[in-house]
Amino acid sequence: MPGLKPPHCRVLHHVTKTAFRTFTFSMLLVAAPVCVRCQTLPPWLNDDLKQLTPSLVSAYKQIHQHPELGKAEVQTASLVRDALRRIGFSDFVMEPKLPTAVIAVLDSGRAGATIVLRAELDARPGRESVDVEYKSADPEKMHSCGHDAHTAILMATAEILFKHRKELRGKYVFLFQPAEETPGGADDIVNDHILEKLGADMVFAQHVAPGLAVGTMQVSPGPIMASSTYFTVRVQGNGSHAATPESGSDVVRLAAEMVSAFSNFPARHFSVLNEPVVVSVTHFEAGDSKALNKIPNEATFEGTIRTFAAMDSPQGKAILQKLDEFLSKTAAVNGASATVTYRAGSPVAINDLSLFKRLAPILAGTWDGKLETEGERSMYSEDFAYYSRNLPCLYFGLGVSDGKRGMHDVHTDEFDISLQALPVGTRFLLTLALVSQGS
Repeated sequence: MPGLKPPHCRVLHHVTKTAFRTFTFSMLLVAAPVCVRCQTLPPWLNDDLKQLTPSLVSAYKQIHQHPELGKAEVQTASLVRDALRRIGFSDFVMEPKLPTAVIAVLDSGRAGATIVLRAELDARPGRESVDVEYKSADPEKMHSCGHDAHTAILMATAEILFKHRKELRGKYVFLFQPAEETPGGADDIVNDHILEKLGADMVFAQHVAPGLAVGTMQVSPGPIMASSTYFTVRVQGNGSHAATPESGSDVVRLAAEMVSAFSNFPARHFSVLNEPVVVSVTHFEAGDSKALNKIPNEATFEGTIRTFAAMDSPQGKAILQKLDEFLSKTAAVNGASATVTYRAGSPVAINDLSLFKRLAPILAGTWDGKLETEGERSMYSEDFAYYSRNLPCLYFGLGVSDGKRGMHDVHTDEFDISLQALPVGTRFLLTLALVSQGS
């Protein structure tokens, strides 16, 4: 009959209500508020989400309209912190190195796992070209990576879980992290042992996935995103008049040819299957004047290297050595020199195999959307990788496309999402938060 639980579910929910704590871990696995065996979620989840959706969308639009760069997310952090305080949160963790970080803790007071749910606060440089009423008010900044969506979703998730805190187990840490796009975000949190001090057992995050349909989530085990290393190549030689390029090193032409050859170098010097490497040049400049009859004596180009080898590993060091040798030899042949400097980005991001094996089957039965578990590795890079070095982690792709919106790639001026993805992402994060207490 409607509203009645199966016999085993009635017993277990009764056990949870009476706080009988002598059941084995396997029995605790199916305790309230989620019955894993029945693969059912509490009825309040849908009701609360429906009621909260207007404010969820409103929060997203407000954050989207007022983007702030890494470590300068003052207004965004205040918006989040004030909203959490209005909800009733009072337990906040301060991170001196990251004053714009908002880390709120919800402790049910009952035994269970400590689960970290993470979103990012920062935006990126760029001029938004999408014509929406909540378009960025800053012509030089925009949320072109979906962090505004992640933040709004996590705010809504925190509000609903706080409302039902008396029905929960364990502890939840809502981590609104600054500076994902710049150094010193996740790495500072890890280096200062913030999550370790909180007793974190696992960390979850989701990221918008352009082109993936709303209602579809992606997750796969093992290495999922590449490490990133940033480079600056400085080409120096002899300048000359534009009429006599043969009298100098013609560094503009040389640097331009090096850009093309450098970008294509991995395809002919590394195994595509076993040692994938991507080199992308993203910035180029030459000379210090705009004189059109002068060939300068210096040119610089910069970009990023992506690989599934840690750059401080023997394999990573070998990759950098090959690239260095190629640049030096190419410059020398043309009577110039090339010096390269590197800056380490994020390490390889890894989805924990054991956690994946435990949670994926439960999510497949509980989540009412589509869950794809055979995703491909990506050459994207994310500082979430720092968490995965220390704790079991899962990183999910969130479908944001309705066929019209959510089709343009992240970090482009045309990037946008379908607003329908916001309640869907919140529902998934709530589902994940509840079922993972039994993992």
